[in-house]
Amino acid sequence: MSQNEQIVASTNCSTMKLDKLNLTTIKADEKVAIVRGNVSFQDMESEANKFGLTTKVRQASGIFGILSSIVTNVHGRDFKAGCIGNTVNWIRALDSESNEVEIRRGSEEFKACVGSFGATYLLFEVEIQLTENIILKKEVSSFGLLGGSIDRLQSQISRS
Repeated sequence: MSQNEQIVASTNCSTMKLDKLNLTTIKADEKVAIVRGNVSFQDMESEANKFGLTTKVRQASGIFGILSSIVTNVHGRDFKAGCIGNTVNWIRALDSESNEVEIRRGSEEFKACVGSFGATYLLFEVEIQLTENIILKKEVSSFGLLGGSIDRLQSQISRS
């Protein structure tokens, strides 16, 4: 399901592939991305990275779909932001009557939609929050045997 398909809950359960809707729009000044269709984390982050931004929460692998991950809300966890559903501002979806609806964070419909596994709505577009993509610097130090290494490490850290 989170590999870019959504299940439409019914007696026979159908899957929906939304690839033809794929679109990513980055609003760098607002630190948000509007994602439509079956866009993967990898594809969205490739666009966001052009502005020095990235997702706050994501699955470990970039191949997973953003919308389908929101439908499940079980993938990805950040100690500050929590689950991916916590980074969603609004959702555009189809209800059971094929009406297009916009669902805002905090509404009862939002609570019923995120993590519903497709039981309430078919998601096709979402706005998610982004954060700065901080580039980490790799630094390696050799301390030899453990004896005395802790003292050297502490002195090196205090100089930084």
